[in-house]
Amino acid sequence: MVDRILALVEIPSIVVRFPGVIEERGLPGNILVPVTATRSARAAEEFAYSLAKRGPAQVTALHVVNRPQNDGVLITQASYEAAVEAGQALVSEAAALGEQLGVEVETLVETAPQAEEAIVARANSGEHDLLVLGANPRPFGDRPFLGHRVSYILENARIPVAVVGIPSRLPAPTH
Repeated sequence: MVDRILALVEIPSIVVRFPGVIEERGLPGNILVPVTATRSARAAEEFAYSLAKRGPAQVTALHVVNRPQNDGVLITQASYEAAVEAGQALVSEAAALGEQLGVEVETLVETAPQAEEAIVARANSGEHDLLVLGANPRPFGDRPFLGHRVSYILENARIPVAVVGIPSRLPAPTH
């Protein structure tokens, strides 16, 4: 459903998916935002920090380093360490942005074979009450597609998920 809504709009948008019955909740108290080096992830960070400042709420910026599980893929220790360093840099930048916006951000870098599974596990841990994701909706046949990771997270997260959609192509400005 989220993918269909985001496919209908050609401007940056936010859609929230609530698992089960929508309850009267108020503002979230602990927000989880996965951090990657994309425009949509940055937009998700900005939304999470704005919401946290309003709350007030705590924010955790999470970056997951993919590490294959002995399935025939070799990864050198040096390239793994470089990926972890890059993840640390990403969450440090996320914390700096949060600080500029008046929000303290906890940072985490985890390693997992599948980033989406690690994100869902963290979201379902009971520590967070909102997950904010960035996504780039794009056409796929006759329907929109947010990507396998976002789809997996939407299907498996047991907390509300806000998807900040940044279309692949923004409409041309009208003068």
